[in-house]
Formats: sequence, structure tokens, C-alpha cells
Amino acid sequence: MAKTRSSKPSKSNKKALSVKKKKKRTGGLMYILNKPAVSNFGRYRDTYGRIDYPSTNRQGYARFGLYGQKHNMHCVLGVAFNLRRKPGENSVDHKDRVRNHNKIRNLRYATTVVQNSNKGRTVSIKTGRSLKEAYILKDEVWMEVDFAPGYQVSNFGRYRTSQSPHRSYTPQPKAKDDYVRVTVGGVGGVQHGLHRLIGKMYCPKPIGWSWEDSWGWVIHHIDNNTANNKASNLQWVTRKENTLLGNLIASRRTDSKSILATKQSKVVLGRKMGLGNPWVRFLSIHDAARKCKVHTNGIDKCLSGRIQQTGGYKFKFAPDPKLRLRKGEVFRLLTPEIVHKARMIYSGEWDKQVTAKKKKKGKRKR
Repeated sequence: MAKTRSSKPSKSNKKALSVKKKKKRTGGLMYILNKPAVSNFGRYRDTYGRIDYPSTNRQGYARFGLYGQKHNMHCVLGVAFNLRRKPGENSVDHKDRVRNHNKIRNLRYATTVVQNSNKGRTVSIKTGRSLKEAYILKDEVWMEVDFAPGYQVSNFGRYRTSQSPHRSYTPQPKAKDDYVRVTVGGVGGVQHGLHRLIGKMYCPKPIGWSWEDSWGWVIHHIDNNTANNKASNLQWVTRKENTLLGNLIASRRTDSKSILATKQSKVVLGRKMGLGNPWVRFLSIHDAARKCKVHTNGIDKCLSGRIQQTGGYKFKFAPDPKLRLRKGEVFRLLTPEIVHKARMIYSGEWDKQVTAKKKKKGKRKR
């Protein structure tokens, strides 16, 4: 009988088929190079090749979105750059206590005991001495809170306590867009709004204001910044007036949305297919789609490298001098395995799995 040829492809054909499949799936080499990555300077590179510092959350930690979830930058950097870690060190600690300072030299793995001891350093205590604030500033006036002897507030929005009367400091809100609150009365004391205390001491009372009916009056921040508690920025208004002023500020924000969008959008370069056609600059993806009469989805796929052209045009992001690599900066690719390991270490499950594997190996040897 004559030997029939096997239908199985050879090794060379297998490689060719895998390359073709990869090209179909990814859309070319550009998409492979533009995988998400993090740098030793704490910067993030997305799938479009854009490099920037991630935004911070209310707690002050830098976070970015990837694979459908939010991730802490410091936790991912610890795994991506293989920081030294001992069993039990499940959290990444910031040495200088600044939560969004994510340079590799500022990060280390630590246990909860070490991290809590680092929290107790004088750097984190918000006093005039540790924050290097002067005891008294030029044209600053201090007055004692009428119902709490030893506690003082100034017309510059600063505060002193009876426990540390020789230190002056500016309290900060615990969360973004939140009011500044201070504890009056030491341990077991009551929290009061700093703007309310300063308003009672320094701001002129409006006509019809009385202590008995003070609930109907509120303190309004003129610049709408709740962290700015200077007496010059505060005024007494009724609750109705405060609501009207808030609505006015909200309407101004909505009117300026289009201006903010053009400022925040990325500049795009487009070129018509063919030799000799120049690259044209567009303010945003929507601007390019409107002028070239192309759908935004097609432009988005071109920018990410999934397709080469759309509607007879090629598109790419304009180079931004601010987003260039810095001296000594190194990027590491972010794979799902790295992200998963970072989550496992933070939860403590990684050490449990390692110890379980060691026990299994020991039983097999026996």
C-alpha cells in the first residue's frame, strides 16, 4: 500500500500559523508593544502608549484601572519589580509616609507591626513643629474658643490645642470636598467644623442673626474650597442662600465642561492613505471623527493598534514632551499573573498557598 501524507502540519508551518493567528487577534506588532506597564518612578503606561501618574483616591493612594478592576499602584509595583519580601510581610509600606509617592526607592514590604510603627513617626503628626509651620504669621490674630478654654483658632484658618499650645497648624479634611473638623475637648471630646468656629469668632454677624436661631444660618466658603478656612473666605448666609449659591456654582461647572474636555483630551494625528499625504493635527478623537467623517470606534482601534486604517485614514497620538521617558526610568509589563499575585500577597493568601505546597512536598518525600 502506498503511504498517504499525514494531514498534520510541520513545525515551520505551525510557527507560520501561530504568527498569522496572533496578527489576526492582536492587529499587529504595535498592539503587542503597547501592553500596560508600570515604571520605577510610579508612572503607568496604558494600552495606547500614554504615560502618566495615576489619580489618587480619597485615602491618598494612587490607583489605576486594569482588567476590569481598580488596583493600588504601590502593591503592583512591589510584585512587578520583585521587592525583597519575607513571609508575613503582606503590605507595601511608603518609607516617607506619603501615600502617592510611589518611586521604587520609597517602597518596601513590611508587616503590620512595622507599618504601624512607621505611622507613629513625627512626620505624620500634623503639628506646627513637624509640618514646619510658624507659631504665628504676619497679620495673624488668635482667639480662644468661647466654650473650650485652651483651644484657639486664628483668622488664617489655623488651630491650637490645650495639649500642645506651643504648636500651630492648619488642619486638613480627611476626604476630598469634605469639611475640616477638629476635636475640641481632648480625649472623648466633640468634633466641630473649623469653618463654624472661625465664623463665630471673626466673621461679622448678619442682621437678624442670634445665638438662639443660629441653626438657620450656615457658613459659606466664598471660593467653594472647603479646605480654605481663612476668615476672609467665610461668610454667614441662610440655608436658602447657601443652596442658591451651590446651584450657581454647579451651573458654572456644567457650562465649563466643554472647555475642560478640550483641555484634558489627547491630541490626535491623522493622515489620508497614500504617498505624500501630510499628518494633520486634531484636538481630540471626536474632532478627528467629525472632520474626517470617520466613526470614533475606528479611530480608537487605530490608536490602540488593533487595525491599520479606518475609512481610508491612519491615526496616531501626537507625541507629548511631558510623557517621555525620564532618565533612569524603567518599565515592567503588567500581566494578569502579576496583578493576581499582588492581590494574593495583600490578602495573605499567597503565604498560605506557599506553606501548603511545602507541606505537600514534605509528605511526598516521606
